[in-house]
Parts: sequence; structure tokens; C-alpha cells
Amino acid sequence: MTDSLMIQDVDIQLKNIFDTFERVNSGKINGVGPWSMLYKESFLWDKFRIHSPRWMSYIYERSVLFPEIHTILQIIRPALEEAIEISAPPLIQEKLYELSRLALQLRIFDKTQDRENYIRIAVSLKCSPPTLRYYIEAIDAHAKFADYLLYGSPSPRTLERILNLVINISNCPKSGVKHLEKFQSICLDYTQPDNKEALEIIRRDEGQAVEFKACYQSSNTKRQYDKKSLSKQRITSVIAFLNTNDGNLFIGVDDDMSIHGIEDELKQYHSGSEDKFVMQLTSLFRDSIYTCTIDNPELKAIAKPKNLITIRLVLINGHTVAWVQVKQSKEHLFYYLESKSNYQFFVRTGRNKEKIKPENIESYLALKNGISV
Repeated sequence: MTDSLMIQDVDIQLKNIFDTFERVNSGKINGVGPWSMLYKESFLWDKFRIHSPRWMSYIYERSVLFPEIHTILQIIRPALEEAIEISAPPLIQEKLYELSRLALQLRIFDKTQDRENYIRIAVSLKCSPPTLRYYIEAIDAHAKFADYLLYGSPSPRTLERILNLVINISNCPKSGVKHLEKFQSICLDYTQPDNKEALEIIRRDEGQAVEFKACYQSSNTKRQYDKKSLSKQRITSVIAFLNTNDGNLFIGVDDDMSIHGIEDELKQYHSGSEDKFVMQLTSLFRDSIYTCTIDNPELKAIAKPKNLITIRLVLINGHTVAWVQVKQSKEHLFYYLESKSNYQFFVRTGRNKEKIKPENIESYLALKNGISV
């Protein structure tokens, strides 16, 4: 097709869209109210996302003749120019479908498990530009409703009314926009708890950037405090984060995400003093984390990772939890066991930490840094 014919065809398409906008805005289409900007964004994205880059260059160029269309195209242009896997991520679409399904089950059966699954998925989803704005706002809406389920006190009638909207905030922008906007217009009455950020991280469960440690070790039904063993677990967990990626260690949380806090530990071993607990934990990390050279491990040096480790005691669900936030270190850090004159190297792999054997450390670091050995 010649350039002149392409321009002619593009102009026809843009004029048809303009006429549609005009009819909708003037109420001349029966049963259809004015389209919001979000709906128009989704409409144009769906209309043009299959066109070739060359064709789109004409669309952008000729759209200046239709100011409203031109303005919207500039907003969604990043999403149009990315692959659909980025502008409409399959994982996000899949999770939005799952959230709608769980919301429907919650409305019909009101099961605790459906509620918990809904909240877990809703608070864990994140996406950002160049994702189409509909998906970003749909995720925010589900997260807001999850907070409402957790912290609000809706009547059964109110809950059903809101669920009817949430169910229809779907993975399809064209069918979900109106329900999303109706949901956004509702004022949800609830008060977010203190330390909500920590609580949300805990709800996402253990993973590459999250680990839980109970204060006590369990042996069958008996809980016992082994200071030496627990201290080592805390040190190695932090070292694994330092050597791999930023992470969060929560002390006072069990593997099943139940929160029991550190109150007993504070009472029995720190005279009830939170300051003493923080000082002891700070000293523990300071005195046990070292740097050393692989070829001469005797040349050890205290790593002093104090700028990489932040210890906070936060109140969650009525319990005091130690929240250790760790930033990844630029140096490789080791756990030094002075009694054994031995260094141990740990990294994070998924939900677990992994100990690298001494004979494999050099190869691991070389592989990590992209160096041939």
C-alpha cells in the first residue's frame, strides 16, 4: 500500500473513532453513558495494539487532527509500543481472573479459605508502566478491597454490593473498566493498622526476599530456647541476604505465617527491655560477620555491615516482632566461627539459604561475577 493510501485509510479510522466519541459524549448511543478517560485509553489500546510500527507512525502523525484522540494516544503510547506481554502481562491477567473467581466464591459461600486466598493474591501483585493503566488500577482496587476485608467492618448487604463490582473487575479492560470505576467511587471505611508494610510483607510468605524465624525451636509439642543455635540461624539468614539480594528477616513469626512475637524472649533473657534485645542482636551481627580473601582466609576483617542492616521492633496483631531489613552488600561476607577458625559462606536460593562449601566458594563467586575459572 502506498503512503497516500495508508494516510487516507488512517484518516478514515481516526474519523470513525472521533465520530464514535462524539456520539457517546452526546448520549446519542442508547444505553451508553459518557466514556471515561480510562475507558477511552483501553478502547484505543485494544484498537491499535495489533498494528505495525510503520502503520502506528501514521496514526501518531495524523492524530493531531483529532486533539482528544491525540492526547490519549500520547498517554498510552508506551503501552502500545511494548510487547503485549508487557503492556498486558499474562501473569497479571491470570491473577485478575483468579481474584474475580475467588470474589465470586466469597460472595456465594463466604468461606474463610477463599477470603484468605483472595487477600494473599491481592496484596502480592505489583505492576508499573508501561503496563496499561487499567491493569495497574485494577490491581490497586483489589488490594484496597483486601484491606477492607481485613480492617473494615462491612455489613453483609454492603459487602455483597461491593463484591458484585469486584467480581467484574476482570482481566479484560473493555468489560472491566466500568465496574472498576464504580468501585473507585465508593468510600471504603476502614483504618489501616500500624506497621502495615511489615504485615503485607509477612502475608506474601517466605521467599527470595523474606524469611521467618521463631524465637523458640519446636521439638514435637515442646518449645525450647537454644540461644546458641538460634543466634546462628539469625546470623546465617542475614549473611545470605547480604550476599544475594535485599531481604527481610522477621523474628517472632512461624513458618506458617502465624505471629507470636518475641515477648517471652524479651521477658526471660532481656529483662523485658526492647533496647537490650536490639543491642544484643546488633552486637551479634557486628561480631560475627567478616570479610576475607579466598586465597588467604586468615586476613579477616570485621565487615561492619551496620549501614546494611536495620533492626526495628514493630507491633503486629498485638505482638512485638523484630523486623531486620537487609541491603545487599557489595562485598562478599562470611560467618566467622572463631572457636573453629572457620568461615562459612551463605547465599539465598528461593525460600531457603544455601551454604557454599569452602572448596566451591571461589568458583561460585567467579560464576556470579561472570568470570571464567
